Amino acid sequence: GAQFVPGQLAANDLNLLTPGIPDAAQAWQITPAGMRMLKRERVAGATRVTLSEFDLTGAVVFTSDTTVLEQLRKQVAKTAPIAAVWAMELAGLRLETVRGVNTQLVSLGHAQPDAPALVQSAEEHLAAGRAALDRNRYDAAYAESLRAMRVLRILERAHWDQAVEKLGVPQASPFATSFASLPRHWMLMSDAQGASYGENLLTSGDFEDAGALSAQGWTQQIQAPEGLDVKATLSGNVPHGGSRSLHIEVRPNGQKEPPPTFDGLTAAITSYPVPVQAGDLIRIRFWLRIPDNIRGSTEGAMVYDSIGGPALAVTRPYVTEWKQYVLYRPVPRSQPLILTLGLSGIGEVYIDDLEVERMVAKPALTQQPARPAAPRR
Repeated sequence: GAQFVPGQLAANDLNLLTPGIPDAAQAWQITPAGMRMLKRERVAGATRVTLSEFDLTGAVVFTSDTTVLEQLRKQVAKTAPIAAVWAMELAGLRLETVRGVNTQLVSLGHAQPDAPALVQSAEEHLAAGRAALDRNRYDAAYAESLRAMRVLRILERAHWDQAVEKLGVPQASPFATSFASLPRHWMLMSDAQGASYGENLLTSGDFEDAGALSAQGWTQQIQAPEGLDVKATLSGNVPHGGSRSLHIEVRPNGQKEPPPTFDGLTAAITSYPVPVQAGDLIRIRFWLRIPDNIRGSTEGAMVYDSIGGPALAVTRPYVTEWKQYVLYRPVPRSQPLILTLGLSGIGEVYIDDLEVERMVAKPALTQQPARPAAPRR
């Protein structure tokens, strides 16, 4: 989930083992605002160094060349003042954003118990960083900005974990894919869950009749490179419902070595256009089965809609028994909705009972019964 909302992604006392380092080389940790020598230790087959604080990324230089070290010192001396200021400004802006979003989430009834302490900790790190800047201690100011951001990421991730806990995948809600939009996610879920939905707008999504698929305008999208055989059929092999399900398969044909990795869809079918109107709330439901791990891709089975696009695709490369996925899509403008069902890599996927429904009524507000009036004396 770090591609949506990263956690702190940091560690104290991180050990790095690096083979092939000459005995004379020293280890230096480099940041835009400073550099410091690291303690190094010989271990079996490698050199071990320890980063006392690791945050997202780190740069370590091994060298015994004094000329290289002097060049690094000069470069850091140039970048340190502006790097420290920018890092502090970035952390300050992030604090404002997180504080504002957290306030909205609290008002919607989704508070995090540790939020006050985490926000206070970030404020303290920023105060320490500003004090270091005033004394021209750029490396210290830069480090305090990272500590403030680290604390804020803990709070952001806690809110996100709570928001996606009951979703099958984060992509189920377009507003669950970033921290800043989590208030809109909770408002969407308030409308979507418990609402009434109309009839299925995609009548051939049960994949029982190949003729109906063809007549309604379903199309195949084949982008397989040489060396692969691709087929999309209606299979009677363990369907979820009815007697058939959609089966997409990509296999090597032995004529040419297929590429080791795949980028994007290898094969897919797309649904016929379903008219939807601006302001509609659409619920998309489908069942997915993957009998064996899909090779050559981290995406594997891919299902997405034209409103969310590939960025909000449900992807699954691993073995999956029949599992239902539910997606909610607010429609920003009147347009046809098209579903893409496909595969990236080598393997097979089964899809069944695909439904597209429009919300027709929001959940009614429940009213507590009034308490009887106390008897007069």
